[in-house]
Amino acid sequence: MNRISILRGDELLASRTAGGEVLLHFHGAYQPGDIIAFESSSHRITAGVDHAVRPARLYLPDKHWTFRLPLEGDLPCSYPPFAFQGEDHLLTLAEDTGNEYRNLACNPATNTWKAVHSLTPPPMWKRATRACSSPAA
Repeated sequence: MNRISILRGDELLASRTAGGEVLLHFHGAYQPGDIIAFESSSHRITAGVDHAVRPARLYLPDKHWTFRLPLEGDLPCSYPPFAFQGEDHLLTLAEDTGNEYRNLACNPATNTWKAVHSLTPPPMWKRATRACSSPAA
């Protein structure tokens, strides 16, 4: 069984369970601190956290993953414009049946991914000059 849940503190805002692919349409605005919880009967999944963000292929060692919505500070700058904004959100979860090679060191569902992506970029890289601002509330 696969399940997607949206949590605000101890309150369950929405949840959907299915044997195969799960689609959860949430009508409501996200708030800072909201969490999306994915649970699967498989270790390998494809998860979509927002309609504006490309689904990610993940390996879940414990068959579950929580995603804290990036709504505060500079975190929204690393996602497409309008991601996690508005009143309508589509979340997806499906077992990943692809057999191609993947580098598990870049798996965002484990702490290894943070270590790989926290390295300082080479000095020849330039920072983006675009300023990022939070969307108006």
